[in-house]
Parts: sequence; C-alpha cells; structure tokens
Amino acid sequence: MVADNKVAKCTGVCALGVGGHAQASCCFGRSQTLRGWIASIVPLLGLLCLSQLLGCGSRASGAGVISAARDSSAPTRVEGALRAKDIFEVYIYGEEALPKRFRVSDDGSVVFPFLGSVPVAGKTPNELAAALRDAYIERGIFRNPQVVVFLSESSDETVSVVGAVKSPGALVMKPGFTVVQAISMAGGFTALSAKDRTVVTRKVGTELQRFKVEAGRASSGEAPDFELEIGDIIFVPERIF
Repeated sequence: MVADNKVAKCTGVCALGVGGHAQASCCFGRSQTLRGWIASIVPLLGLLCLSQLLGCGSRASGAGVISAARDSSAPTRVEGALRAKDIFEVYIYGEEALPKRFRVSDDGSVVFPFLGSVPVAGKTPNELAAALRDAYIERGIFRNPQVVVFLSESSDETVSVVGAVKSPGALVMKPGFTVVQAISMAGGFTALSAKDRTVVTRKVGTELQRFKVEAGRASSGEAPDFELEIGDIIFVPERIF
C-alpha cells in the first residue's frame, strides 16, 4: 500500500483491503492523492446530476403538453377572463363623472370614453385595467390614471331546461353535457312529462334548429342521448292525458 494515500501506478483495479480499508489502486495520475482525485471528480458528478435533472424536467414538460393536447375537453378560456355579455365596472380615481358600468358586446368589445371601441374579451379584469391605463396615457387623456376593473355580472355558459321538469331553469354548461344529464340536474321528469317528445332548440347563426330527443328511452339506454351546446334550450312537454 502506498503511504499517505498516494497512488503510484494506474492499474484500473480498485480492491478492498484488510479491515475494510480501500487500497487506492485505481487512479488518474501517478502522483495524484485520493483527496485530489475526489476534488477533481466532484464537479464532474455535479454537472452530471444537473444535466440529468434538466433532462428530466424537459421530458416532464413535453409529456404535459402532449397530455393537454389530447384532452379535447380542456377549457380554452382563461380563468376569470371577460367574455360576451359580461357586465363589469371601471373606476378611475378622481374621474367619478365618467361612465362606470359596461357590458361586453357579442363581438367581445366595449366602447370606452375617449378611447372608442376596445377589445376586452379574453382579458382578466386586472389585464383590462392595465390596458386602459396605458391607452389613456398614450393618448394624453390622463397623466397617471389609477384604474380599477371588477366583474359584476358573469354570463355563464349555460343551457336551459324548461317544461315538465321538477326544477326548470338555467344550468352551467360542461364539456360533453347531454339532454339526460341536464334533465337529471333539473330535478328529473314530472309525473306528466312526455319524455320521448323532448325538443332541443339551438340557434345556428340567425336560424333556429329543433331536434327531437327520446329522452325517456335515452335515460334507460334504449335510445341515443343528445349532446348539448352552449345556449341550447331543452323543452319537455306534458302529456295530453
């Protein structure tokens, strides 16, 4: 064994000595100490670990993107963003005389004082407040306006269930929502429901389309169910006798 933990020759073999003491038979240089060898290898191990971590992070991100792309029911709307028919209020400190209450039009825009038509759909209240502030400054209307925007009424994406159901009204639309599910959430049929003469009315452009659905048979799996779209109206008529 070489004194002072020095390695004299590189044999390519690491042996375990008597009593569990490692004999330094593998080496990088003839006069390199074990301490020096450890000092030189630690940075390399650090780089190796870092590259592995970065590699794993990249693969995980890629897998997440693929998973999200395959999920067709994933919502595309930004959480809390404004949309058509939403009502919101704008407060500008020191400008109390300005209109405060606005409704988003069907095309997603709003006409603001001094600015004209501004697209707002898809922006959160905080994003809209920042955009309005920048626009007022850029046009020289206000020097340093303090703008606050908050949503007061949200036009939820809904379908309506009316007629011979126990709790008629509007229901929040969900991906894959069907007639049977909507009727169930509306309390179910009444005793006088003409279940298999259910009608779904849908607006397509400027036209109304109507679809007959055998909701009673669909609920028992004897007929196909009908998938709904936002704004659909489900009407369950009553039996004549």
